[in-house]
Amino acid sequence: METFRINSKLIENEKEILIQTSNNPAEGTITSTIYIDGVLTELFKMPHPIEENPDRIMSLVRSTHGERKEELEALLAAYRGALSSSEAKEISELGLALYFKRFYVEAKDLLRSAVTLDPEFHSARQTLALVEMELGNLDSAEKNAAESVLQCPTYADYHNTLGEIHLVQEDYEKAVSAFSEAIKINLYYSRAYFNLGISMLHRIVSDSKAETASNEMTRCLDAFRKSAMIDSEFAISPYEQALKALEDSQYSSALEQFLAVGQKVKEKIRADQASYFMHFIVLRDAAEDASVESRIQYLESEINKNPSYVDLYAELAKSYLEQSKKYWQRGISMYRKTLKLNPGYGSARRCLEEAEKRYGEICNTLDIIAARS
Repeated sequence: METFRINSKLIENEKEILIQTSNNPAEGTITSTIYIDGVLTELFKMPHPIEENPDRIMSLVRSTHGERKEELEALLAAYRGALSSSEAKEISELGLALYFKRFYVEAKDLLRSAVTLDPEFHSARQTLALVEMELGNLDSAEKNAAESVLQCPTYADYHNTLGEIHLVQEDYEKAVSAFSEAIKINLYYSRAYFNLGISMLHRIVSDSKAETASNEMTRCLDAFRKSAMIDSEFAISPYEQALKALEDSQYSSALEQFLAVGQKVKEKIRADQASYFMHFIVLRDAAEDASVESRIQYLESEINKNPSYVDLYAELAKSYLEQSKKYWQRGISMYRKTLKLNPGYGSARRCLEEAEKRYGEICNTLDIIAARS
């Protein structure tokens, strides 16, 4: 079977974005890759039916390539439009989508705008901290992460983000403190346990004293085991080899392998979240009702896979409330149609008046929740 390849280039903020799509006859797959300035940022692979017709395969390659290209064009168009927006929440959500798609400079533009519009917007500030960390601006990253912790000290994710920045800064004492605080808030926070293990292992490697290794070893092993127990994603290869190396006091080897595990988990989360935000933020205008239902189904499935991710539960709660608002709208619409057919239907009129009053309260509540999340 013949191999087909399609390439497209986009330019944004002096960055060259290359999209490549091809089929692999041996695997029976179609693969799309995205490079930003020569660096691979995303890889999509999907199976295709075994086809002998080359025209059919070429059509699949073209349609897959077109989807990837349209998604990026829509994302970048949304970014340009958001630069002049005053809606902090929408700007922040788009900034988060750009972060997961590795458009860090663009994400920073929007997130800085969001926290300027609303200095108390703690979730935007936390995402800004993550973006600054990726850009290597560690002082700014630490400042924004610390501010988000001050604004919402009971959010485990914010402590974890601050700890990850301290890890990059090689301040392992502060990192251990931040991850420990995250675990106090959420005892089932697998990522914080894993990061805590990494921080303690760094301390062991950087301090050659046998006493330090002995004191840290038990806590370090416990942290790594708990992370994999809570979330099996952390048990992927080379987790077992890393654990064995740690038990055998081969600390540098263990650290290298645990870091590889952490990077794999991070990339999987990024890929999952990038797909989610592309679908529900950039393409939000299409079939709004269906998107809420799809978002609920997506979040429910993610919770089944990641039962310790607190943010997923909070997002699902908001989605359920958004869905209920839509059903209230439909109910009110039906009462209005009822009265249009029979204006003298007194009980229906009273029900409509009560429903409209309660609907206003629902909208106000959802606005408050949106402002706090």
